Amino acid sequence: MVGIENFKGEIIHSSDYRSGEKYKDKKVLVVGSGNSGMEIAFDLSSYEGLKSIVVRSPIHVLTREMVYTATLLLIYLPVSSVDTVIPKYTKFKFGNLEELGIPQPEEGPFSVKISNGRSPVIDVGAIDKIKLGQIKV
Repeated sequence: MVGIENFKGEIIHSSDYRSGEKYKDKKVLVVGSGNSGMEIAFDLSSYEGLKSIVVRSPIHVLTREMVYTATLLLIYLPVSSVDTVIPKYTKFKFGNLEELGIPQPEEGPFSVKISNGRSPVIDVGAIDKIKLGQIKV
């Protein structure tokens, strides 16, 4: 039988994560690709071993600068316009995230935030580590 109750390894919540050093040379699976999951995967990738992340649903990944730019644009433009520009900026910066196994929502990042309260993931360098194969999706 497959299930969490049969898993023999360690399971922790992101709130209990301190450092990837403890997981050096180990296989680690980060479940969830929100801000915490991406930051943990990024930190873990600095230590040897196989580091993977599960991306279960479509997410928008932006940089801090993209969010700042969008915030300024939202003063003058409607959300629909900003949601057209920012994903193009994202694709220019990161390339096609779908090819990396990171599906993109149909709805723009700020429409998603308005409709269901889900904020975009702020990249801290995880996307580059995914491209380098240091984090598997």
